Amino acid sequence: TEVSPKYERTEFIRRLTTHVVTRWYRPPEIILMQTNYGSAIDVWAVGCIFAELLSILKGYSGVSREKKPLFPGTSCLFLSPFRAKGSAGRSSLISVSHSDQLCVIINALGIPSEEDLSFLGDKDVIDFCKQLPVNPNVVNFEERYPSAGSDAIDLLKGMLRFNPLKRITVEECLNHHYFDSVRKKATEVKAAQPISFDFENDEE
Repeated sequence: TEVSPKYERTEFIRRLTTHVVTRWYRPPEIILMQTNYGSAIDVWAVGCIFAELLSILKGYSGVSREKKPLFPGTSCLFLSPFRAKGSAGRSSLISVSHSDQLCVIINALGIPSEEDLSFLGDKDVIDFCKQLPVNPNVVNFEERYPSAGSDAIDLLKGMLRFNPLKRITVEECLNHHYFDSVRKKATEVKAAQPISFDFENDEE
């Protein structure tokens, strides 16, 4: 399927680094090249890893109990090479596969509502999402991870919300009932200020 968005590759305000946005763990806002992302991208990534860990529990409904990624996309729209078609001067058409990362996410979680897409704030980007070649087969987490327990499933769903503004925060994750039996708040040390890594500002 070919989609012709009105926005193309450009130099973005915030450059993405491969060491923090591995394809299978990329959230929708990173795939769609949003520049105002925050810690919600990390919550999504942890949610993806959490799902893999749940897949090795006894009773997992997959083929085997080896770790299985929840969103195993084979390409990632603007973050993967693509072929532009058409003659010079015409808008480029981006060939989007059913196995593209964003399509895989939507197929697993369901078609996002208008409210879910509202965080994008750009009608062209929203229209682009609506043109994607998706065929939703929504994952039932309770059936897929039957040994996980209701708290684990609730935490997973909270971390994997399409709209980052609806995704639970890091603090909410830590305060979730899933961690009640292992968390010892009295021994936790909270940083006095945000931790910064110089390499994140490198220009490559």
